Amino acid sequence: MQPSQGRFFLYPAQRLLIHFKKYIRFGWLGFAYSRLTCKAVNFGSEMDNPSTIFVWGLVFMNNVNPVVGVDVAKDFCYYCVLSPDGKKYLEPFKAFNTKEGLDFVLEKLKKVEKAFKNRPVIVLESTGHYSTRLVHLFGKNEFEVFLVNPLQSHSIKNSSIRKVKNDKADAEELARLYFVCDLQQHRPFDDSIANLKVLSRAYFSLSEQRISMLNQLTAAVDQVLPGFTRIFNISSKTCVELLARYSSPDALLSSP
Repeated sequence: MQPSQGRFFLYPAQRLLIHFKKYIRFGWLGFAYSRLTCKAVNFGSEMDNPSTIFVWGLVFMNNVNPVVGVDVAKDFCYYCVLSPDGKKYLEPFKAFNTKEGLDFVLEKLKKVEKAFKNRPVIVLESTGHYSTRLVHLFGKNEFEVFLVNPLQSHSIKNSSIRKVKNDKADAEELARLYFVCDLQQHRPFDDSIANLKVLSRAYFSLSEQRISMLNQLTAAVDQVLPGFTRIFNISSKTCVELLARYSSPDALLSSP
């Protein structure tokens, strides 16, 4: 494959084999003339984005934003910064999930933005409430955030021949997903909707716990007081009061 005369100039780089949307794609991370970054080789499907440029079987996309991959943990995170052409700009660094640590990260990202004259985009896994607070922080500071399904990111890691499992490597791999996968930008919810989601989850969680405890209580009462649950509703106040006063069949039968 020969590049065209001075129009595109591609440096081939890392080659990944990934399974995505039921198609096999070969991702090539490289640099092209005029900051055109090669996104993916796509076989057997139509191009997802009509604004992309299709040349020699390669799909090019305009990318001028540095990319930050974040490996999220409970107490700290690892951050890896890639330049718009997919090269490592900053070595992965660790920052604690405290006010001081997050302020340190925001200062780092401001320096990256100043260096490339474009705001970085953030890529991280959706890991429940640990990632939620980071998404809120970055969204509040007007960064574009892309959430990755853990199943998707794990399939990429499993496709690698050399198994490297550490937080620094994970942060870099998450950042590189931006170049080879069609990630959807996270759209933040209104505060009232976000609060409603939290309350709904808490309600259903407590409801499941209540059902589980009632089932355990029913099983125990059926062993000690056979037939009791056929007469009384196990969740009623009357039933709870009787069980609190009379702990055995003899005590219940001898009551006045």
